[in-house]
Amino acid sequence: MKTQSHTESGSILFWLFIAVALFAALGFAVANINRGGGNSSLGELSKMKATDIMQYTSAIQRSIRIMRIENVDETALCFHTVQWGHTNYEFNPQCTEDRNRVFHPAGGAIGFQENVSDWYDSGISLAEGGEWIFSARYEVANVGTDGGTANSEDGSVDLLIITAPLIDTVCEGINKLLGYNPATPPAVPATTYNDLRTNKFTGTYVGENGSRIGDLGRERCVTVPDSPAFNMYYKVILAR
Repeated sequence: MKTQSHTESGSILFWLFIAVALFAALGFAVANINRGGGNSSLGELSKMKATDIMQYTSAIQRSIRIMRIENVDETALCFHTVQWGHTNYEFNPQCTEDRNRVFHPAGGAIGFQENVSDWYDSGISLAEGGEWIFSARYEVANVGTDGGTANSEDGSVDLLIITAPLIDTVCEGINKLLGYNPATPPAVPATTYNDLRTNKFTGTYVGENGSRIGDLGRERCVTVPDSPAFNMYYKVILAR
């Protein structure tokens, strides 16, 4: 009996040691996941935010293509909707026809989507920052028809959607999804953002000297070297 009791006690101690070792290993693994997974989770979250931005602008682009197929003139595209809270886009005379309105069921049938605050850098204050902005002030080099060497001509200005000031991780996420080096967003002229936001699209395409974004592609997150510098996303939704 003593032998059997001694054997049973040894077995219990053996399995107890195994259980403690497994528990310690599990704790170590969880700790490593928590320490190493922080960056991974942040990367996935940034990727989700970047994807949301890009999917919505792509949906607007597709809608405009369909409207053009249905013979809506490029000067008749109307971005007015009461959901903006302002009338900056209403001054296009073609807005009187619902078929010309991108955010109307009879037109582009795109639902109006407000931007999400955590896309943006709250430490940078921009006029109309954190909003979608539609403008036909700049052309993007090697997209559509180019104007002069460093200038935009009225017939070559592209229709853009922009938004700023994006946080660094979202900007990097966008460029990574596009296949660019995410750590080094290229710079555009310091005046670009203000030129675009103060010239919202109301049916006219106006190019000026120097109003060109370099050969940076149809879609990109870029740096505007203002004071302070900030990140701006743009997408060409109608190349001309």
